[in-house]
Amino acid sequence: MCAADRLPVQTATLSTLLRPASGDAPATVVSLNDTWLEAEISAPIVSLDKRVGDSVARGEAVVRLDCRRFTREQELAAANVEVLTARENLAAQRLERARGLRRSKNIAEESFNQREAEFASAKAETQAQQVALSIARDNVARCEIKAPFAGVVAARQAQLGELAAPGKQLLRLLDTTTVELAAQLPARDIASLQQATAATYRHNEQPYPVRVRAIVPNIETGTRTQEIRLTFSGPAPPPGASGRLRWQLDTGLLPAEYLVRRADGLGVLVARGGTAAFVPVPGAREGRPTPVDLPPHTQVITAGRYSVSHGDAIAVTPQ
Repeated sequence: MCAADRLPVQTATLSTLLRPASGDAPATVVSLNDTWLEAEISAPIVSLDKRVGDSVARGEAVVRLDCRRFTREQELAAANVEVLTARENLAAQRLERARGLRRSKNIAEESFNQREAEFASAKAETQAQQVALSIARDNVARCEIKAPFAGVVAARQAQLGELAAPGKQLLRLLDTTTVELAAQLPARDIASLQQATAATYRHNEQPYPVRVRAIVPNIETGTRTQEIRLTFSGPAPPPGASGRLRWQLDTGLLPAEYLVRRADGLGVLVARGGTAAFVPVPGAREGRPTPVDLPPHTQVITAGRYSVSHGDAIAVTPQ
């Protein structure tokens, strides 16, 4: 084939066309423990020393309620348990004697059944009162509202002397040490992040290394994004900090302008000897840069690619 029959094209080495593969998205530091401490019983607040910004240790009592009524209820329930236990013991002794008389046939069946019923009733009353005592003890324990984790008081809605009711929010406790990073990413960016060699979160120009912990499978209807959670490899900013999540891939991306569509889908046209060859690129999308699994020295047809097809004879002309 003479040179005149070959289609003129221009080429470039693949390695010179690739652009750095990276990603960038807004992200926010979130606390894994952020909760409102609530009252479980109704009683006046008699102690509330913590203010917004104060640190709290795990298990520390941060709010104390007036417990006099609940202490008396506990004492009354305990006394009732003693009375009913004594009654149950007496009923048990009578039943045991009745069993002996029954074996010697010296007691009527009706009288024996009555002794059994008395014991069963006394036992049930004792058990019910023991439950009441357990509830009373729980209420006494609820007079002290303790921190479930170490943290900082982020908000306060209660006042000394105020009546606390069940479900009333008293203090908001924020864990400032157990945090992670949350970001909303499109599916294509999530795949890119998973392949990244390194990811960092930047807040106030300070970089923080992070790594992917989990990807929430739910896709938000409005934004078509998924939530991704990342953990910090070292120190972390405080909860609520906003910044940018950035990541870098080892492989470069081929700009979308060099992609062409043929019957086999999207791909690139390359020069192999004096012939054009179409190489499909799996996963490529219109208008988006994409990774290409080809040797770096591959000659990609840059000019004239729309006028040639797979197998056409080509002549590479200087740029």
